[in-house]
Amino acid sequence: MTKEFIRTLDSQGRISLPKELRQALCLDYGDSVSFAYFDGTVTMHLKEKCPSPECYVCKSPEREIRVGGKDICPSCLEKAIELIA
Repeated sequence: MTKEFIRTLDSQGRISLPKELRQALCLDYGDSVSFAYFDGTVTMHLKEKCPSPECYVCKSPEREIRVGGKDICPSCLEKAIELIA
């Protein structure tokens, strides 16, 4: 399924990738991507693939957030928040 995201360039020529797209692509702060332009089409390539499509802690297929390059599911995230609080 194709999903379109429309963004506006800021004054420095930057765009922000939507959170939904960053999560789907496992992109995190500092990750590298490259862009290619050919015949009117721009393609974005990930420099590194998502290390694992599962929760780092319990191996659940769900992912909620990425911490230190590791995916954490909603249940483990909730448990971690309870431990911190």
